[in-house]
Amino acid sequence: VQEAPLPSHAAFAHRPPVPGGPPAWAAHLASKLRPDPGLVALGERFDEIERLTSTGVTVRCVFDLDNTLFDTRWRTLACARSFDREHGTTCFVGLTDDELLSAIERTGKETAAALGLPDDVVARFGAYWDDAFWRPENLAFDRPMDPPLNLVAEAIARGAEVVFLTGRVERHVLANGHEIGFREESIAQLVAAGIDVTDARLILKPDTATKTAPFKAEVLRGFEDQGAIGFFVTEGLRDIAHVREALPDAACFLLACTFEEGARPQGVPVLPGRF
Repeated sequence: VQEAPLPSHAAFAHRPPVPGGPPAWAAHLASKLRPDPGLVALGERFDEIERLTSTGVTVRCVFDLDNTLFDTRWRTLACARSFDREHGTTCFVGLTDDELLSAIERTGKETAAALGLPDDVVARFGAYWDDAFWRPENLAFDRPMDPPLNLVAEAIARGAEVVFLTGRVERHVLANGHEIGFREESIAQLVAAGIDVTDARLILKPDTATKTAPFKAEVLRGFEDQGAIGFFVTEGLRDIAHVREALPDAACFLLACTFEEGARPQGVPVLPGRF
């Protein structure tokens, strides 16, 4: 029996998506007195993609999902609210949604530690988050990120084939024997954001044993043998590092909303992120 989604409090469940973010990249670029260097580089790349596709070359533009097209902080926020409800605690109840969102880190354990919660709560919430955050049905709590979603539409308009490449898994067996997978919910998430996607255009890791960044690099290497890579967009520093090692000439763009620590790779344009 599939587990039910995390229960949501009424204010969270009925709140509309957060407004804001720049419009389509071209309009945003034209509105700036000082054009953003990352968007300028992206504009040049779009022109090259259009030139290639007009000559019949197959061009694939590849997008990550988590924190690239969808803001997963809201999924962690839902986990925090649910943790208090299920455990009868008040660890997060004193924080507004905005306060909690601004404190969210890469994992539940890191988030609880950043909030200065007691060590026992850090451990308990970390374990709770490890389970709840990775329930496929809880993708419904993510919020679409408008600026990068505009890039998907622009890539399609320029004639490219858009592919979504994610570290979410195709199949995973839990300790209780229950099997989960993220394909169905990921497609539903993209469709809800206004993107038509087929199974062939959504590539997930086969299982949790597969390392995410090397997997993405290998997939992109295969694409290079089948045509041209328009670009790869992600917020993952490790993703970028592995892809550039495997494909030094591949056009990569980094969203400026990464949870990962480390220096931004030289020569990789940075695009404004949602958070």
